[in-house]
Amino acid sequence: MQLNEWLPWLLLLPLAGSFFNGVLGARLPKGLVFFVACMPIIVGAGISATMAYTIFTAPEVDKAAIRIVYDFGTWISAGNLEVSGRIAVDQLSAIMICVITGIGSLIHLYSTEYMGDDPSVHRYFSYLNLFVFSMLLLVLGDNMVLMFVGWEGVGLCSYLLIGFWFSDDANASAGKKAFIVNRVGDFGVIIGTLTLFFALGTMDFATMPGKLQALGAAGGTVALIAALFLFLGATGKSAQIPLFIWLPDAMAGPTPVSALIHAATMVTAGIYMICRLSWLYTAAPAALAVVAIVGALTALFAATMGLMQTDIKKVLAYSTVSQLGFMFLGVGVGAFSAGFFHVFTHAFFKACLFLGSGAVIYALHHEQDIRKMGGLWKKLPITTWTFVVSTFAIMGFPGFSGFFSKDEIMWQAFQSGLDGGKLAAFPGLNYLLFALALAAATLTSFYMWRVTLLTFFSGKYRGDQHTFEHAKEMPLMSLALIVLGLGALLTGFLNVPHILGGHLMLAQLLSPVVGALPEAHGDHHALEIGLMAATLVCSLGSMVLAIRLFGIKQEPTQKQMTLLQTLPGRGFVKVLYNKWYVDEAYEKVIVKPIERTSYVFFYKLVDQFLIDKVMIGIFAVPAKYGGYLVRWIQNGSLQRYATVFAFGAAAIVVWVVLR
Repeated sequence: MQLNEWLPWLLLLPLAGSFFNGVLGARLPKGLVFFVACMPIIVGAGISATMAYTIFTAPEVDKAAIRIVYDFGTWISAGNLEVSGRIAVDQLSAIMICVITGIGSLIHLYSTEYMGDDPSVHRYFSYLNLFVFSMLLLVLGDNMVLMFVGWEGVGLCSYLLIGFWFSDDANASAGKKAFIVNRVGDFGVIIGTLTLFFALGTMDFATMPGKLQALGAAGGTVALIAALFLFLGATGKSAQIPLFIWLPDAMAGPTPVSALIHAATMVTAGIYMICRLSWLYTAAPAALAVVAIVGALTALFAATMGLMQTDIKKVLAYSTVSQLGFMFLGVGVGAFSAGFFHVFTHAFFKACLFLGSGAVIYALHHEQDIRKMGGLWKKLPITTWTFVVSTFAIMGFPGFSGFFSKDEIMWQAFQSGLDGGKLAAFPGLNYLLFALALAAATLTSFYMWRVTLLTFFSGKYRGDQHTFEHAKEMPLMSLALIVLGLGALLTGFLNVPHILGGHLMLAQLLSPVVGALPEAHGDHHALEIGLMAATLVCSLGSMVLAIRLFGIKQEPTQKQMTLLQTLPGRGFVKVLYNKWYVDEAYEKVIVKPIERTSYVFFYKLVDQFLIDKVMIGIFAVPAKYGGYLVRWIQNGSLQRYATVFAFGAAAIVVWVVLR
């Protein structure tokens, strides 16, 4: 079998697993449900690794796009619209399918223990398999339409999994919120896609760049309009300002869902789309600037929201929004491979953090308040140290994966305004972007060490002692944490910058697909080292401050305990605890006016007045008196029926004769 003939199986296996468990899972033993759910993803991981190895070991891989293609034939043909069913793997999608199936396999195995006692576990795995299918379709689709089908599929699965425990109104509402907010973004994707189709006459990724270039000066306008609308979709799927509000509430779903969908895969779909369309954004520098500004602002804004959260998953949720902001900052300054590399490293350390929080929640019988934790390093050693490794990674400590990806983004943001960089047309913007990113990185270090210390260290356990005594780690959950922890530690070495003696290997391999990474000139090397050192000093300072405030093994002081127990507190602390009242603002400015308008216009005016009174009133008179006539005729008298029949027959005879 040719290698490209394995491509359809990447899609068909998880789809078959989803169908099988969805239809038959309720009547099957759990062991078989687990097998049917996990094996397609594990086999898919093997296929993905084989394809990635084939692509990245191909000759000239750093000079041309290497593609493995499977064509199902024409899917849609209507007038000028021709959409193929072609799926393909190149350098960019090869990394994504490895992340989706590799981390997806670990999360499926983890879920067999975490969700093992749930009575609807078959439904959970059916949704999870369907999500993997949709995400793979999103990255394998070789045109805008197929990518959009996958885009909508992951949105549907996100809704189903966030609201998995739908009997709880809060969970059901969180699922609806995610679904509705993402529909706003998806409207932007539709408009952007249609703009490209009407301007270029095609939706195939391979032919679109040449068609845009052929438009000449008009191509810049087309690129700007399409890029901005598509970015609106990315802000929804990847939780950026102004459509980030759904992601923190998405923590209502099972924790493995948070790790797979809301850390490693779905929320990075917006960054993937921009990298796939890098030629479009390069042709629209103003759109790049918008992407960079929104990304930097989101990184800082979300970081401030994570400072005072007391739910362990909510802290990680706002951290995810912030890290996604860093990714958008990277692609927004034209460093597409740097932004995408942070997608890769973030998938490992954030999945490890989410699954670590899940291990804590599972061990503590669904306790999520970090104020009631502490001292867990004794009972959960593997969870503790993998969580610590991932915290070092997300803060950007030297040698850990986040250091190589985050610092590269910050350097690219700074130099984007120097020496003819991508944002040189916007003087001073690069300094602002770097300052925002530096502030976000500093806060990230503080809130991540805060949650790490309060959960695993900071003296003795502050919750129910019986729960603490029976807390333990599960083998498959621990295995997943170890593998992800190793990824958080080691994956950064795939893209070591020149300034540290590396060759930016991954950036070179991706350059044929997303463009070359802007390089620093010789006279800027000292500046790059200086900025790297400044970032490290700020992050270490935040870590030291967190240790001073919350301790390692010593008991928190009375003042610290008071601070913990009395949140939300007052003043600015209360504002941060309530997430800047963003949800309340949306409720007041958007939700309530829509509800009021719907009540007054659609219910009172349209339904009650126009339909119930006007329309029913118009037809009430003929209906009423017509009914009287029919009732007079239909009275049960055979003589009257015979008389009416005779007159009717006579009338028909007269009509036939006279005609």
